[in-house]
Amino acid sequence: MEIYSNKTNFLTPLHLACDDGKGSVKLPQFEQIYFIGGYAYATNARIMVKQSLEYHTIDAKEHLEGKCVHRDVYSQLLKYEKVVATPLGFKCYDKSDNMVIQRYSNFKGTPPNFEDIIQKVKVRPTISIGFDPKLIGIAAKCLYGDKNNFLKLTFNNVRGIIKVQIYDKNYDNQWVFLSPYVTTN
Repeated sequence: MEIYSNKTNFLTPLHLACDDGKGSVKLPQFEQIYFIGGYAYATNARIMVKQSLEYHTIDAKEHLEGKCVHRDVYSQLLKYEKVVATPLGFKCYDKSDNMVIQRYSNFKGTPPNFEDIIQKVKVRPTISIGFDPKLIGIAAKCLYGDKNNFLKLTFNNVRGIIKVQIYDKNYDNQWVFLSPYVTTN
């Protein structure tokens, strides 16, 4: 696997897949990025990303297990040259080696059951679906890998989830899941 950055940090904008908290319904569980079983998960209930932490160069990844970070904090982390996970949060270093501490989220709610959702995704042929094209752009930005590669979309039945991956076997350890709209024509 080739790493496309000299930074020691998270390398994809997973926060784009989270709810921005500006809608009429506030769902704080969808404003977090979760670290579970060596993966990062992000969702806003319309798009879900599962990405192996192997695609990120952050130091001390073992401290991420079971933690979550708010989308706004995550977006700030991306600005640093070096990020080190600690048991309490992140040590963040800029180009001048100045350090800032960012804490994990204090979110106490129940995270979505990501793996249960993934297990329910079954590949079946379909005829017509619709989805918000902005979600494909977010998916492309969230996936790690050569941005010149094609996206592979696997469709389920009409009301099923759309599975999005980088079309390259070197980056097959990450997924984005989109919720389609049912079309009537």
